[in-house]
Amino acid sequence: MKCLIINGSPRKKNTWSVVEEVKNNIPGDYEEIHLLKEDIGMCKGCFLCFMEGEDKCPHYNEIKPIIEKITPAKKIPHNSNKRMFK
Repeated sequence: MKCLIINGSPRKKNTWSVVEEVKNNIPGDYEEIHLLKEDIGMCKGCFLCFMEGEDKCPHYNEIKPIIEKITPAKKIPHNSNKRMFK
């Protein structure tokens, strides 16, 4: 079973530990994406993705490879440290 792990945690602390636990206990293959290593700009709040489709997002070229990995995945655990958004 294909699993895509989307990791948004900037530190190797509690959230990182949860991701490691998931990786050690899921059957099958997995791929992990570290969002901090991706070159994705900050959301501009333009709502083009909601109003006209995600392909209209100003960051679409950066997020397209991630979207393409999400589509065939059977499981998608994701995490994010809430302090990251302050």
